Amino acid sequence: QFHANGQLFLTAGLDKSLRLFQVDGARNPKVQTVFLEDMPIHTARFSGDGKQVIAAGRRKHFYVYDLGGGRVERVHGVF
Repeated sequence: QFHANGQLFLTAGLDKSLRLFQVDGARNPKVQTVFLEDMPIHTARFSGDGKQVIAAGRRKHFYVYDLGGGRVERVHGVF
């Protein structure tokens, strides 16, 4: 998924990793990888305000990654 600013691209997968790439049209370097140890990721999206990434899999929880602060929060309670 592309970030609303068009300069950041998000990938995620069953390898439990979120990857962020800077889109420059030439090299597109990887900016960051975030490993979620206990969850193969089935879906990941930027939040509406673009400040976070929400990642979910086949678990009763999901993760929120704060792009500005670099923090990962596990959120419980998904049925």
